[in-house]
Amino acid sequence: MKLPHAARSFRTRHLAIPAFLTPLALLIAPAASMAQSTAAHAPQPAEAPATQNAPANTEAPWTIRLNTRAWYVAPTGDLQIPGSEQTSPTDVELLNIDEPRLSYMGQLDLQSERWLVTFQGAHLSVKGVSAPGAPLRLGSQLATGAAVITTRLTYTPVFLTAGYRVYEHRFDPDSDARLTVHAVGGLAVHDLSIDASSNDSPIAQSNGETFFQGRLGLRTEVQLLSWFAMEFDLAGGLGAGSTSFDLAAAFRIQPTPWFDAHLGYRNIFLNASDGDTPNRFEFEGSFAGLFGGVTLRF
Repeated sequence: MKLPHAARSFRTRHLAIPAFLTPLALLIAPAASMAQSTAAHAPQPAEAPATQNAPANTEAPWTIRLNTRAWYVAPTGDLQIPGSEQTSPTDVELLNIDEPRLSYMGQLDLQSERWLVTFQGAHLSVKGVSAPGAPLRLGSQLATGAAVITTRLTYTPVFLTAGYRVYEHRFDPDSDARLTVHAVGGLAVHDLSIDASSNDSPIAQSNGETFFQGRLGLRTEVQLLSWFAMEFDLAGGLGAGSTSFDLAAAFRIQPTPWFDAHLGYRNIFLNASDGDTPNRFEFEGSFAGLFGGVTLRF
């Protein structure tokens, strides 16, 4: 008996079929051939398109830090205001305005992986009454004998800077300990006003000047533990008729990622003058003291 081609193929490729199974092979062979043909022409499932993985953004998001501080600050140095015929400024100690006063200081930081933008300012107002034994002149005010001079000094510094991280060193790759240095530059504004009056003169005197400066400096942060760090700021300013030098150091304790408390010291040296005697306005001295405050992070 001659088998169909499908049956012969099945028999050749597999096992020899005994004679008594030949009828069964005749039934199976066409069905197997049809199944192979159907499978060959069946539509193949579409391949899933290759996923294009976008490059990961390695830049950290911006962090906002809001610092509010109390600055226990005292002015030192010499000052002179228009109307004075004296050739040398008056020591603020003689005017009794060299005592520390509690003042406000605030700072706002916007920081990314490498960039740091800072806006900060402070405000100090100190009043003193002096009763010198010897004659004392301040501007047009003159105190002699039992007369007194009342003086108020107001100082408001404002700083706006942008910084870029120029150095970073990790002490241990498996910990938060690291040293970070930012180079900063920007604008400084120093606003000074001096009010003076004497019971020997019916006319009070008020004088003020605002000095603008370019500002350059460094901000250094030493993170020792996840909850403890130290910060150091060093900057200088230069403008028309004025120079300044600003240094600050603080340590902070950070019990949570969004809050820290800090304590430090700041000293702003300022030499500012405008005009010539007898219309000269001048201050040469510093504003220094301890500060403490808290920081909120967003």
